[in-house]
Amino acid sequence: MMINNTPEKQIIKTQVGDVEILLPQLTNIPVAIRQQPTALWRAEPELDNGGNQKLKPNGKPRISKAPRNASGYNISKLKPEQWSTFGDCSKAFKPSQFSGTGILLQASSGIVGIDLDDVTELFQKRPELKSILKDAISKKVYCETSPSGKGLRMFVCGSLSDNKGKRQGGIELYSDKSFLTVTGLQTWPGDVIDAQWLVDALLTMICASGTAPNSLPAVSPSAIP
Repeated sequence: MMINNTPEKQIIKTQVGDVEILLPQLTNIPVAIRQQPTALWRAEPELDNGGNQKLKPNGKPRISKAPRNASGYNISKLKPEQWSTFGDCSKAFKPSQFSGTGILLQASSGIVGIDLDDVTELFQKRPELKSILKDAISKKVYCETSPSGKGLRMFVCGSLSDNKGKRQGGIELYSDKSFLTVTGLQTWPGDVIDAQWLVDALLTMICASGTAPNSLPAVSPSAIP
């Protein structure tokens, strides 16, 4: 159930073809997210040391991004003082210079960001995920479409053990020293609510696969899904 209006797009050229990036609808972003330290970001092809385009396991080009200030300079996930307010970033956002905005997740905020990469493929590999998302829809958990248009991102009130991010098979969870893009392209009506049950359900699901999820360092990469 998609409720966002047709978003504007930005085209990023890579060595293996063009990539579409959905531009954000900033007015749709919930208050709880707007209250977090915010940055701008610009989508760029991710290259290896030889200058060649890096690819995802599915063969699609990897797109790198980094949090930036309004002047376009990179800022650190370890230095919250370098970050801006949502209002300032909204005023500075121009599609000719940036691809969108994102927030710095910190343990003190009590917010967990959930990243589901390429949900069409993910549903084929993890059909049990559908029932979890049906519960999220019925309980009105905030969910938005990722910049690629292929992934989903949810933000909930909750926590992760030791505040360490978890990642496995296209499912990622973050809660501290992590940068996640925010689009405001809401997938269904919802808000940032207490949903530790969702965090626990996803962790249980990926652990039940027989392979322990990767525990990520506090500063983790956040590739666009």
